[in-house]
Amino acid sequence: MESQPEERSRATSQVTTVGGVVLIGLGLAFLLLQQVSGVDVGRFGWPLFILLPGLGLLGAFAFGGRGLAGLAVPGCVVTTVGLLLTIQNTFGTYQTWAYAWALVPAAVGLGLRLQGERSGTMRLVVVGTRMLEGFLIAFVVFAIFFELILDLSHFGGGAVRGVVGPVLLIAIGLLLLARRRPRHAENA
Repeated sequence: MESQPEERSRATSQVTTVGGVVLIGLGLAFLLLQQVSGVDVGRFGWPLFILLPGLGLLGAFAFGGRGLAGLAVPGCVVTTVGLLLTIQNTFGTYQTWAYAWALVPAAVGLGLRLQGERSGTMRLVVVGTRMLEGFLIAFVVFAIFFELILDLSHFGGGAVRGVVGPVLLIAIGLLLLARRRPRHAENA
């Protein structure tokens, strides 16, 4: 069995290795993009400065030992923010932050669940799962409200939007009511 200092040293070495590989990959990608294809990385590629470190953290979590279980939460959060910014930058839809913010605590929930599974801590798995589910539901509800009722991004189309949004909100509300536990079961 490894001692804690040796395990910590090995974990630090793994993080350093992943970080080095990510930085080399970033440098090569940006060099090729700018010099060979003429793509303006500053305008279109800046979300990669957030997305790639997030993926690096997730890679260190995935390929590291149990000592790197704590990288699941920051890896999930940074990757989620990077993906959101990539989508918003690509399509010019920054107004979607009105509801996309709910994906950040959902990412915390996913990270907690992954960390709990890796470390064998069932409490983290349960809390993470509840956070993930709750904030994904919040994201969907807010997205329906802002996009299908208020037409925030002008995706929807007229009368269909005015009916589909409210009907979806009613359906989600009914689903939540059907999933709730009876009061007597909570007190048992």
